[in-house]
Amino acid sequence: MSERPVEKAVDWVEVTRPRLVGFAPHIGITIDTLEPGHGTGHCDLTPEHFNPYGFAHGGAINALMDTVGGFTASVAHGELRYVVTRSADVHYVRPLMGSRMDVRCEVIKAGKQTCLVRAEALDDEGRLCTEGLLEFFYVE
Repeated sequence: MSERPVEKAVDWVEVTRPRLVGFAPHIGITIDTLEPGHGTGHCDLTPEHFNPYGFAHGGAINALMDTVGGFTASVAHGELRYVVTRSADVHYVRPLMGSRMDVRCEVIKAGKQTCLVRAEALDDEGRLCTEGLLEFFYVE
């Protein structure tokens, strides 16, 4: 009886790390976990992330959701693909305050050309602050 070789799990965070360039790392976005179907990330908040009212700026929240959602979509098929954002429907549920924002994403449907991802932004106490559906287009 021959033994089957054990497949090594892919570390998608390491595989995708070279793609985290430009704007996202500039504002402090980090991808924490990534696997086909799910992804998480965070951003430690600094004064530059806040609006005049002391809440995290909606654009900063959306940027984190878009970045983590895009990386989640890029590995949804178990292989690394390029994506661009096609649309985002974002709902700000409550002001996001504190020292950190976290995002968790889940693939709703990964098709041949597009991928739909649900994203949730949480404050540093784990409360839901923003939710959205993001659609990504696969580019070859």
